[in-house]
Amino acid sequence: LPLAGTVVDEAGKPVPRARVMLTLRPADRAGGKPWLMAGGSVESLVATTGEDGSFSFANVPVGYSGEFRVEAAGKGILDTRQQRRGTVYRAPAKDIQLTLPQAARIEAVAVDKDTGKPVGNVRLMATDYRVGPQEPGRCVSKKAGRFVWDKLPPGSYQLSVAAPAEGPANWAGAPVTVTVKAGQVKTGVKIELTRGGMAELAFVDAEDGAPVKHPRFGLSSKELKGWVMGGGGEDGVGRIRLVPGTYKIYWVSAYRYTSARNAGSITVEADKTARLELKLTKSPRFHGVVRDPAGKPLGGASVCVLPGWRSAASDPEGKYELWKDFQNWSYHKSFLLAARHVDRNLAAAVEVGKPAEALDLKLMAALTVAGRVVDPAGKPVRGANVSVLIDRKQPSPGLWEGLADTDPAGRYEVKALPPGRDYVLRFQAEGYATVDIPVASRSVGGRRVEGPTVVLQPVKRFAGEAVAREIAIPDFPGTWAIWGSTGRDRRGHIWFGVSSHKIETPSAHLFEYEPKTGSRLWRELYVEEAILASSTHGPIECIDCHRTFDTGQRIR
Repeated sequence: LPLAGTVVDEAGKPVPRARVMLTLRPADRAGGKPWLMAGGSVESLVATTGEDGSFSFANVPVGYSGEFRVEAAGKGILDTRQQRRGTVYRAPAKDIQLTLPQAARIEAVAVDKDTGKPVGNVRLMATDYRVGPQEPGRCVSKKAGRFVWDKLPPGSYQLSVAAPAEGPANWAGAPVTVTVKAGQVKTGVKIELTRGGMAELAFVDAEDGAPVKHPRFGLSSKELKGWVMGGGGEDGVGRIRLVPGTYKIYWVSAYRYTSARNAGSITVEADKTARLELKLTKSPRFHGVVRDPAGKPLGGASVCVLPGWRSAASDPEGKYELWKDFQNWSYHKSFLLAARHVDRNLAAAVEVGKPAEALDLKLMAALTVAGRVVDPAGKPVRGANVSVLIDRKQPSPGLWEGLADTDPAGRYEVKALPPGRDYVLRFQAEGYATVDIPVASRSVGGRRVEGPTVVLQPVKRFAGEAVAREIAIPDFPGTWAIWGSTGRDRRGHIWFGVSSHKIETPSAHLFEYEPKTGSRLWRELYVEEAILASSTHGPIECIDCHRTFDTGQRIR
């Protein structure tokens, strides 16, 4: 899909020869798709505007949105990611307009506060904290300590010492605030620096006292007249050089830990090191111990939470930890926590709410399902992938992908399925249509079930030019899905199916949506074919092919 448009100045005139850098972000943040950024091996995400200011990016993957950074001579840098409202552009779009302001310029000199001598061996940064962009200063004279920022968009900037990639900086200084308008030049700015003192913040786990790797923090003080950021390494210790004074620890954060505000204070003295230990609490997570039927801790078990795709393995002591972004799953009141040990054919599944206390999982004898996959001529299909849907009658059934592959004889075996659940086996192979086969309802654990022979039908694809259409349908829980099988009945109600990202996989659920009230009803679960038995208001016309399907008619 395309993302295209023009770059203009504040008067609306085209800006030629502007460098446009594109960052692609998945529209579905929970889907596990990667971000794609300009630079490195992705030079196709960089474009230069023509004489008419136009730019174009073709072949943007479906389901991605674009963010832009634009640079041009004499213009301020535009970064749509860091605008106040964080503008993003979803493909397809051909009428994007990016406006570059006149460049503002700041000229500053850095001096030693005690001696007044110029300081050139330092890195300085200009930061507009209202919107986020950071721009490094260009040192034009180390001897004179002169620094220049000449591509700034209008804004209010804090000029401060930049944190080096490793270790603390050699200088510290109170940030200097400078406000510039478009096209304005500010000169004579003085930044006073000192050797100051050191602050060491040690971050540890509140439960076991272990170091918290790679923490981040922000400090504020009256002396600073602003705030500074710092971070730590593998040892959980953040070291930062500061102007002497008392600092408030404004915020702290770390991966898989709950962020905290106003976490304490630390006083820094000249030529001394102050140290403070901070305890961080882990973010909400599922955790506990996996045990075997005798109650002993069991390592090597795979633990996952459904719906979703997060999984973890229990350690040699049977302990597991499993994090999930519950904000993206706020509509779910409960989850299915499942554990499997394939080698011992043990499994368990437990309905849980949002995590709080530790939960032990006791595994029991599990279900094994086996069978054979063939083509229409009865020949075995080798390498077919077998996935499992658990609790298939739920609107958002859990999915274990790739639990087994067929051997040269077309045989498959899926072990360690938790007993007492409903299952559907999903068979997928390149060049064949996907087939879903239900397993006997509420299968008993500790037994082996021989499934029926599965016949995969070859797929003939007639791929024409991609067409993107937008249909007014509300947000739907389970953002891993795409829309398909859309039709409208005589009342104007929209009927649609939800299918996974696999192109050969048929829609798994049928929904009815009433635009006037915004109500959405789940109507039918279907696998290879749908039965339009729920509509009592006449036939449904497919928006894409304009075919009409009668009530009760089976459609593929």
